[in-house]
Amino acid sequence: MIPLRVGICIVDYTRNKLQLPHLLEKLCDDGSMEFIVIDMNKSLTEQGPFDVIIQKVLEWYNVGEEQGNAKLRKLVSYVRSHQSIKMLDPIEETVRLADRFYSMEVMRDCQFTMKGIQVFVPKYIFLDDSNVKNALDVIAAGGIKFPIITKPPVTRCDAEAHDMSIIFSERRACDIVAPCVIQEFVNHGSMLYKVAAVGDKMYICERPSVKNLVGGIEPTVYFDSMTVSKRDIHNEDLHEQNPQTMKFRTTAGSCKHLLDSEIVTELLRHISNRVNLNLFGIDIIIEERTGNYGIIDLNYLPSYDGVLEYFAADLYSKLKVIDKERLFKCNSQNGTIHSTNNGISELTSDIKTVL
Repeated sequence: MIPLRVGICIVDYTRNKLQLPHLLEKLCDDGSMEFIVIDMNKSLTEQGPFDVIIQKVLEWYNVGEEQGNAKLRKLVSYVRSHQSIKMLDPIEETVRLADRFYSMEVMRDCQFTMKGIQVFVPKYIFLDDSNVKNALDVIAAGGIKFPIITKPPVTRCDAEAHDMSIIFSERRACDIVAPCVIQEFVNHGSMLYKVAAVGDKMYICERPSVKNLVGGIEPTVYFDSMTVSKRDIHNEDLHEQNPQTMKFRTTAGSCKHLLDSEIVTELLRHISNRVNLNLFGIDIIIEERTGNYGIIDLNYLPSYDGVLEYFAADLYSKLKVIDKERLFKCNSQNGTIHSTNNGISELTSDIKTVL
């Protein structure tokens, strides 16, 4: 029997954090799968063929737009000419999510109310260069109150993707740098809930977050969002207490109910119906005043920090399903697997045109 050939197209740093393919190789003890770490500096044809490719192409852009575009075009060209490859996940959708405004529109489309709890996206607007001088008018028209948080328009493609600011009053509106997404800050007790999904399986982890804030005359706070939600990093300006002294729970451990599982499951269903993704994460806060669930981020292939072995087991189960489908097609078609649409037929060759 020919093993399922799984290509892993992820930069070394992220791939090592996810412990791929090591964790998958430990689970596959019957030789039914072969895992190949794809080297984008070499011929894809010589490294193939591939039945599945697990990718996170946007991280190529962290070392430069030119290199990112070249590698994206190379992978797109290869996958277009091998339509039977199953992509985890479709390149087009993962690239679109690099546009923060698009990802927030996706989240907005997934709002609902269940069990008396509203799942919502805090009010936001997009501010571009043309209306930055009228920023206060645009903010007021959007019904947004201070304090506000500003976020870069692109989530993954450059070193500034995580550079954010908190602005406390209209007096400091001059600190707004366009283009950006402006979002009303919602007090949430300095706790963030990271939901990591693999298909219909999910895990919830507590993480530190920004302390409760009020509008005022305080100077603008600039920060890297990566320093706020890490268990081992203390941001003295924004944390209520040092995360290194705190214990954070996960539903993969003894605590099974950090959030209402039925509501989160329904949210994942909404997102899956809106975008074609299997591996994604969402960030949820609980609004302190109402108890409602605020969705503040949606990202592809998160770190699965704290639940790596569960992630690997669920991913392996997903690959087993793909393998069964492959073998069924092969047997039913007398050994020939015909081309199928792998989700990139409409993808343009440059990330800038997608965004």
